[in-house]
Amino acid sequence: MSIEINNLLSVCNREEFRDWLSKYYAIEKECWCIVKRGEPKSDNVFWYIDAVEEAMCFDG
Repeated sequence: MSIEINNLLSVCNREEFRDWLSKYYAIEKECWCIVKRGEPKSDNVFWYIDAVEEAMCFDG
């Protein structure tokens, strides 16, 4: 069984995610990001909480 995922983003940090959201949040129904879960410890990792906080800024 294969699953096709549309809008799998290649963002690496919250700034890149915010840029994507700024352009597409009003026209896209969903997007997928690869993030790390847990307590953020490094700026070199795109953390789950970063993605959630950014997405909440664009809640319509």
